[in-house]
Amino acid sequence: AIVVNEHLIVRILRPNYTRMSPYNTSSYYQTTLSLKALNTELRHIKNEKSAAGMSGSNLPKSKRLAIVRPFCEFDDEALPRTFSSWEGIKPCYKDVNQDSHVIDLFLSYSQTYSENSQAMKSADYLISQFWKLKDGGWAECFGNIYAIEQNIAQELDLYIPTAQEDLYNWINGPNRQFERMYRIIGSGEWGQYDAMFIMEGDVVIRKEYWLNKLLDEISSKAPFAVLGSEYLGGKYDPIYDQLDYSFLHKLTGNSVYNMSSELLQHLVGQLEVEARSPYNSIPYDNRISQILVEGQYGIVARLGSKIMLDEEGRDIPLSNNTALFHEWWKMYSTETPYKSTGVLADYAATNLLPHHLGEESLVHGAKLYSYYNSSLMGNISIVISSGKSNTIESSLRLQSEFESARHIFSEIVLMVDHNKTL
Repeated sequence: AIVVNEHLIVRILRPNYTRMSPYNTSSYYQTTLSLKALNTELRHIKNEKSAAGMSGSNLPKSKRLAIVRPFCEFDDEALPRTFSSWEGIKPCYKDVNQDSHVIDLFLSYSQTYSENSQAMKSADYLISQFWKLKDGGWAECFGNIYAIEQNIAQELDLYIPTAQEDLYNWINGPNRQFERMYRIIGSGEWGQYDAMFIMEGDVVIRKEYWLNKLLDEISSKAPFAVLGSEYLGGKYDPIYDQLDYSFLHKLTGNSVYNMSSELLQHLVGQLEVEARSPYNSIPYDNRISQILVEGQYGIVARLGSKIMLDEEGRDIPLSNNTALFHEWWKMYSTETPYKSTGVLADYAATNLLPHHLGEESLVHGAKLYSYYNSSLMGNISIVISSGKSNTIESSLRLQSEFESARHIFSEIVLMVDHNKTL
């Protein structure tokens, strides 16, 4: 370490592997100051080479699954906390990495690690924790952990839901991140993976052995292009009749993607082609569903009227791809490319109590609540106050409804103006 103009400059001796493929494709390995994270990976590489030397070539080819945890500048600090639901819930009941499977975990940053110290810090912590938990913790069910990046420019790494009616690239960040994660995992540089499971930070683990159940489901549902969950929540109930067929039957972005699917290759390529078009205003999971519906039924997706205008207020012409999408559907529909799974349930933006859930092991997007336990937290009272907007009569009716219903309150208190009489 040296000091230059009152700034501390730290130089470390990095292991040679950081300059080799695939590690040299991620700025994390070139810039992290965590020797602990770098050296644990070095020991793992040596162990892998030693095991490969002893095993010979008679072992069956392992099936490889990449579990990808995407994150961005918005949630880089919270990244370590998203693994809190993993603690105390055993992912597997046997070492799946010795049972003809290799499961690796990828920390996937939308921008560039070297340009964000917080993203680097979060990755440092999780990689170090991973190797601590390899003996008896949840990490024992995984082979390795990697830090990859999508190098999206900060000004283009956008997610602005409030602008979805006006800005064609309001969701450019997640859309580009999905495409680039698919390309990185599919490149073969980090390993020849059969499937990629995108598991965002709001996917909560509910049941142990979820990894075994997911692997069994992948095997039993093959072949497919995408394996996931349709939306099961109640957010859209008030406008259900207004929703497009493709939206009602889309699978969540937190799905399993078959890396060998030719149809999926076409779909991702189409998303890349549409990156500068109004179709970029559609989240990638919804757009995949739209393309399949257009290919199957000829229904072309609707876009917002403002999205369809250029900067001068003129209509933007769109290519007619119905024939192309129909050809894809004819070629690959026999494989039932779009399949649902009961292992994962998509409840995005839905408040749930335990009795709402079924046998799913993984829940996406829900806000999970528990019943109030008075023996642990004490009694709780509810106060009904009458006033200008709530008359005494309406307060009495509400009190009566509470008394005749099942509730958690130890007492119901009616508060009225002392100048008024009941």
